Amino acid sequence: APNGQPVILGGKKGDTYLLRFPGVADYCIHPAKGLVRAFRRSETSIETLAHLLVGQVIPRLICHQGHVVLHASAVQLKNGRNIAFLGERGKGKSTLVSSYMLTGEKLLTDDCLLLERSNQGLVCIPAFPSLRLWPDSLEAMFPGSEEFIPIGYYGNKAKHIGLHGTRVETAPVALSTLYILGGFDDEAPEDDSIFIEPMGGAGAMKAMIQSAFLLDTVSAESLTQNFAAMTEVLNSDVPCFTLNYARRYELLPKVREAVDSAMNRGSRD
Repeated sequence: APNGQPVILGGKKGDTYLLRFPGVADYCIHPAKGLVRAFRRSETSIETLAHLLVGQVIPRLICHQGHVVLHASAVQLKNGRNIAFLGERGKGKSTLVSSYMLTGEKLLTDDCLLLERSNQGLVCIPAFPSLRLWPDSLEAMFPGSEEFIPIGYYGNKAKHIGLHGTRVETAPVALSTLYILGGFDDEAPEDDSIFIEPMGGAGAMKAMIQSAFLLDTVSAESLTQNFAAMTEVLNSDVPCFTLNYARRYELLPKVREAVDSAMNRGSRD
């Protein structure tokens, strides 16, 4: 958390995993049975319990079963292309997809993205429509909006409650391009420069590992399975780029133009 306190703890005993959200809830996960038991603190609402189950626990269970499940944001453009953004906390994933939504594009996901290889290429499967923003981004992107409500567990973040119909796409779609926000550079440019460079191999693998909803980060067998699944995804024909820019709201239209230009170059290559 921003204050340095842990927001999630993990443990394992035998074939059972424990995910603890301190002061909020515990979840006991039995992968072999596909079973999750939830235990909430008395002051924790059912809504928070369900939100953590869908947004944190189930993605890790699915990932543990050999799928690639990433903490990522993704949108479907008006031209039918589907793009996803990976990146560490604070890199601007939610703000960027919000800017796309304001221009009429559809939200795929802002939280949990399942990627699978198929005979149609690399398919992304949105988990559930979700959009969460910090107060400064909320005011910049949706000033005065009444479609957001606070989420107590996530500090002072707020979530969108009006995501349905033509504003979202919930069906599986073919992924066109993958962008990694920030790349290996922790410092965003201080000017209006927008840097987009092809990325592959170890760099893309590192970004996926950092974004994956891993349940078991200790077992060699489990990690080998997860890494093999990620390698399968990376071996697809979907181009991967790094994307780095100053986190300024007024720069977002130029960022979208640069992203579109990079996709066009990638498709020609």
